[in-house]
Amino acid sequence: MTKRPQFLWALAVGRDLARLLRPVRPNRPDEIAPAGLVRYRRRSASILWPGPHRTSLDLSTGGTHVTHPSGIPLFERFFRSAASIKIDKNDIRRFREFVDEQIDEIAIAGRNSAKWNGRDVIVAQDLPITKGVQERMREFDKFEEAEEIRALLRQVVRQPPGDVTFGEDAEDLLPELFGGLSIALARSFRLMDPTVSKPSTEQWNRAFTLFRLVF
Repeated sequence: MTKRPQFLWALAVGRDLARLLRPVRPNRPDEIAPAGLVRYRRRSASILWPGPHRTSLDLSTGGTHVTHPSGIPLFERFFRSAASIKIDKNDIRRFREFVDEQIDEIAIAGRNSAKWNGRDVIVAQDLPITKGVQERMREFDKFEEAEEIRALLRQVVRQPPGDVTFGEDAEDLLPELFGGLSIALARSFRLMDPTVSKPSTEQWNRAFTLFRLVF
């Protein structure tokens, strides 16, 4: 059977991901974030995130303080539930690092949006969360593993990117954003190869590249 040219494969997968992550206006009524005036409590830029409750453990990685409790069995179950994908501890490490990177990028974009609108505190509408990711966030809430993942994230100590200050509503979205991005990432492997069960390093790198292109 003739193989698809590489550029056609990339176009096809990129088109599917673009459909999955299609952006929408931030103040539509079907948005996760409520439209209109948002009340918030000011949070310091030294806030620990993505969850509201933290421990004092930390690990310095690239200027960002991160503690990653392993949660290996939990994330193995989660990926099986999301996309029938098998992962190991090395996959979990790169998956966590990549999703953290994506959340940092979204936080920086939110900071820029807040400043453009004359605010120094990020509210939920400032975060550029696409329609596809919002749908995955709602779906995440229905997963059996969702509450365990939220509890695990509460043990994570991270400093947000520089000059980032979250309002309460924006900070509360971060664990859901983590879950939504994770589901979208898990399912991207099936877009690249419907028969894959254990993604290779090359497939992980392809998925990361495609997400970076879309975002």
